[in-house]
Amino acid sequence: SKHGGGGAGPKRMRARLDWIASVPQTKAFPKRFELDEGRASSSGATRSGYVVGRDPKTSQLRLDSARYPCMISRSHASIRWKTTNDKDKRSQGSNRSRSEEGYWEVVDLKSTNGVYVNGRLIRSSRPKRLKDGDVVVFGLNSDDSEFVFRFLQTPADEGEDHTQTYSQVPPDPVVLVKRRKRAASRSSSSGRAKRRNTGKNNQKNTKNDEVHHHRDLRRRRRDDDDGDDGDGDDDDD
Repeated sequence: SKHGGGGAGPKRMRARLDWIASVPQTKAFPKRFELDEGRASSSGATRSGYVVGRDPKTSQLRLDSARYPCMISRSHASIRWKTTNDKDKRSQGSNRSRSEEGYWEVVDLKSTNGVYVNGRLIRSSRPKRLKDGDVVVFGLNSDDSEFVFRFLQTPADEGEDHTQTYSQVPPDPVVLVKRRKRAASRSSSSGRAKRRNTGKNNQKNTKNDEVHHHRDLRRRRRDDDDGDDGDGDDDDD
């Protein structure tokens, strides 16, 4: 979209996705992906916008993982520019990521492992409007998520780098429940192992006590025998 001159209208915006995951990449993909409004319009020939996926033929942002080969679907999601009419413009708040004529949105293309925005799973095939600073995760949202990006939108005439550092994304409730179950299972296994070790140590200590007890008894008997022999010699004298 073109900015129609004059200083009254909103500035033309530029947007990008910055990779901010806390784990290393297992296969190379762009750490910064620039988004262009004209290329990703939701109307006309470019209706599909930028496709995010594993298929090199159809994906503009190709993502793949050596650790989890099926984490990203062949056509996982789409990021597109949504044009708005005058009524939509009047209803939008000032915090919306929009330029003169629309805003950016992400759509889950019925992927296997989903798309998360700020820790929340978005509904399949239902567009989710993006705001400046939103954290977008393609695939499962967990501590070792490899495909974590921050959506940034700035005025096109600003050359300043607005890259933000990674902050922990709230975990998906399903992932959190699984994590708690694993922790409880590990705790239970650790408790059983500790009890087994305690039992073994108690048995070992009991055996040691018995050995020491028998050793003391034998020593006392020898001492008693030596004492009896000494008494007998005195009687003979």
